Amino acid sequence: MSVESISLLERIHRDSRHHQVRQRAKCILLSHEGYSTTILVDLFKVTRPTLYNWFNEWDAWGFSGLYNRPGRGRKRTFTSEQEKQIKEWVKANPKNLEAIRAQIKDTWEIVVSKATIKRVLKAFGMSWRGIRRRVGGEADPLEYERKKNELESLNQAEQRGEIDLRYCDEAGFCLLSNVPYGWQSIGKDEIFVESKHSKRLNALGFINRSNELEAYVFEGSITSEVVIACFDNFAETIEKKTFVVIDLIG
Repeated sequence: MSVESISLLERIHRDSRHHQVRQRAKCILLSHEGYSTTILVDLFKVTRPTLYNWFNEWDAWGFSGLYNRPGRGRKRTFTSEQEKQIKEWVKANPKNLEAIRAQIKDTWEIVVSKATIKRVLKAFGMSWRGIRRRVGGEADPLEYERKKNELESLNQAEQRGEIDLRYCDEAGFCLLSNVPYGWQSIGKDEIFVESKHSKRLNALGFINRSNELEAYVFEGSITSEVVIACFDNFAETIEKKTFVVIDLIG
């Protein structure tokens, strides 16, 4: 095999957007390096007939043999419109693919596994991950920009050694159930559930970017009296001019 062919196969294996094409390119490269069919079958998790078919296509068609030609391979389970509809169903019900399976069967009389549905969702850039909590309401854009600029000024003063900049926040162990998981588009249209309160063991801390932490652990709700007491106690430990950035507490 020529140096140019090896270089192009390596590029296809690295950059092709088609998983099967990347897989076949890597297989041809490894075969050229002397890997046996027994090793390749185990490595790529395919049958020997499939592996020999890859080699035959490469011998007959060269680089074009790495790609599926019309009529070759397994037929698509869904049309493009059906796949888009599945995406919309999952966005409306992101935690239950079993319900989506039933909907597909009832609507199109197509029986599929959850693995097939997952492949459709991954093709749309969706992934299975935790649904995050957030506080209600949206920040005012002008107020947000003002605070952002003020924080940047404080960061610069801290870097010059003029102040100690601390960030105050709380965390705790509560009785709420674990945050659920669901299928979501990556980087957009994220799903949120509203935060709720419950009895828990709380920790309130003051930390800087050097990971110096002053923390206070207690039971019960965080009240203004508790926060004030923590600030009073923390104030006794400071050694230089200190600013505290407070997150949404409580």
